[in-house]
Amino acid sequence: MQARFKIEFPPTVNHIWKRGKGRTYLTKQGREWYARQVVLLQQQLQDQAWEGSCARVAVRIDLHAPNKRKWDIDNRTKCVFDALVKAGVLKDDELIDDLRVVRGEVDPEKKGFALVAVGVLL
Repeated sequence: MQARFKIEFPPTVNHIWKRGKGRTYLTKQGREWYARQVVLLQQQLQDQAWEGSCARVAVRIDLHAPNKRKWDIDNRTKCVFDALVKAGVLKDDELIDDLRVVRGEVDPEKKGFALVAVGVLL
């Protein structure tokens, strides 16, 4: 069983989370990005027969940046995992046992996006 999703290009963890006054908090940019992704993921989830939210899973993320600027591939994954959990695709990102992240071609539309495949491990 596998589900596939397309979401916006994820921001870096540094743009989602900030530290201040002795605490870590979600930024306005982070709250807005997550809200949009939850809507996108839930819409796409309705069209698929996905029932693996509590199963051990493999995840593949293909990242297509909006431009040719340098960026760290590992700094984008946590936002994707959290969006999958917030949308109900996964119960917890602790369920991910197998992960592959691929740097794809630059988005010709200059918006950037991520293709996410989630499959149940047998």
